[in-house]
Amino acid sequence: LFPGFSYTIAISVCNFLDSCGMTRKNVLVRSDLLPFVSLPGRSYRTILRKDPLSVQSNAYLSLCSGDGTSAKGLQYSWSIGLDGIRDSSLVSTAKSSSLMLLPSYSLQINKVYDIELTVVVTSTLASSKASIKVFVASGAIVPVVVGGDSRSVKAGSTLTLDASLSYDEDKDTTGNGNRGLASGLQFQWSCSQTSPSFNEDCS
Repeated sequence: LFPGFSYTIAISVCNFLDSCGMTRKNVLVRSDLLPFVSLPGRSYRTILRKDPLSVQSNAYLSLCSGDGTSAKGLQYSWSIGLDGIRDSSLVSTAKSSSLMLLPSYSLQINKVYDIELTVVVTSTLASSKASIKVFVASGAIVPVVVGGDSRSVKAGSTLTLDASLSYDEDKDTTGNGNRGLASGLQFQWSCSQTSPSFNEDCS
């Protein structure tokens, strides 16, 4: 077969009763080989903002000899878009260009991002693409009371409870920042008696 030509291949199949069926397949012979590209996993994924985004890829060329595949001579280019607009500020931190890696808190909550990979054959500039969508879900509000969930005190003494380390999973708390009131959290306390009898308040 010659590059640049289109061919129609037909096959006819008959049984012993001379009943036959036929099908045809159109084939275009390209002068260059296109790379196979895929992003293993679901095409629509959900992550939390506190989690890093990691997307692996699989790309290769089928050898003309038919003896397997090769990943040599391929160039990888990732893009991240939001609402149809590419965000050039989001750049993969992975050491390998075949992997997309974004640190925690890089993406906005309640948004759907388009992650696209383009693989180019450097010798011919032939290219193929693969893409997925990633939804960034809201994390939880995590209350933290210093000293644990259970405490014993003497009658008549003062009990102090500290919840200043509580945090919102959607905000970066590196170095204990963005915790408590500093992160915009609002606190409401209540107290109930549980023993020896139940009472809705502690008075």
